[in-house]
Amino acid sequence: MEILPTGYWTFFCTPERWDIEGFINSAETKTRYKIQKNQKDYFGRKQYGIISVLNDNRKNISPWFYAKQPLKRGIYAIVEILSDKAILGESYFDNYSYPEEDNGQKSYTVEILFRKELLFSPLYTKNISDDLIENHKWLLKGKQGISASVLQKETFERILEIGNVPKSKLYT
Repeated sequence: MEILPTGYWTFFCTPERWDIEGFINSAETKTRYKIQKNQKDYFGRKQYGIISVLNDNRKNISPWFYAKQPLKRGIYAIVEILSDKAILGESYFDNYSYPEEDNGQKSYTVEILFRKELLFSPLYTKNISDDLIENHKWLLKGKQGISASVLQKETFERILEIGNVPKSKLYT
């Protein structure tokens, strides 16, 4: 069954590939996020989403990560899509990326703006799972190989309520 796009997205963050903590603690607010090819036609300006951390396996990568506490499963940011459409280009790496060998492969990305960071008050999945309007299995458990997933508007707005994020801060 195909899930139709809604204009709302869950972006899955893998901390061993992208340092969300470092990004949020910086002064930066914009980055590009990789999406799947089959989603490229569904993204556009003034769409919204969340950044969800599923499994934090950084300690398995490098001794430097032992100094950081693993992030718990949860929602760590509310974002807005700035791109008019997805752009195909060389793999995108910013100052917070841990590049993989990609052999020069091209990928689709969209530019996102962090509208509200929740690093110091994340919405932990285990605390909100019963409170969400939709039991969005990918939001709660993730799916291997997926970097973004459709999110229902009602669930997004419920996440805003739970996180005490006024809609007026986003829909300007």
